[in-house]
Amino acid sequence: MFDNYDVFGNEYQENMENDIEYVKVPHGVYDVSISSIELKETTKEPKRPMVTITYKVNSGDYKGCYIFQNQLIDTAQKTAIFNKTTLKKIIPESMLPTVDFIVKDFDGYKQLLNNIFGISSDYDYQLNFDVNSKNADFDSYEIEKIFQKQIDPEDLPFE
Repeated sequence: MFDNYDVFGNEYQENMENDIEYVKVPHGVYDVSISSIELKETTKEPKRPMVTITYKVNSGDYKGCYIFQNQLIDTAQKTAIFNKTTLKKIIPESMLPTVDFIVKDFDGYKQLLNNIFGISSDYDYQLNFDVNSKNADFDSYEIEKIFQKQIDPEDLPFE
């Protein structure tokens, strides 16, 4: 079960106590970091596995706001294949495995997503967040560039 406190910690609790409204980020191109990558289930029956990626906007008018992406996992095959094309979106090509690999179960996906998140936390991204061209009821998310994460001097533990 998804728990906002688990994802956003004290920030979520403080905002709820202070009745701060979360802002819906409009479509556009944003510099983001990946805040979390999780494996969840859809709420509607039949329940299906999906990947949820939470992006945090790093600059501009929407700095500090979040963009949420949900992507269903194709379970049509008995053994789902998680391929390099999917990974290229959030991991530099030089760090990708040289072959596709097979994920056989829910725990396998969780392990894979934990590994991807570990690598992605070293990078920032240019995200094109737009309306899906095939279905305007949905959004599209495209990583256009990957950047080595820069250390903000304000985040350093000394003056």
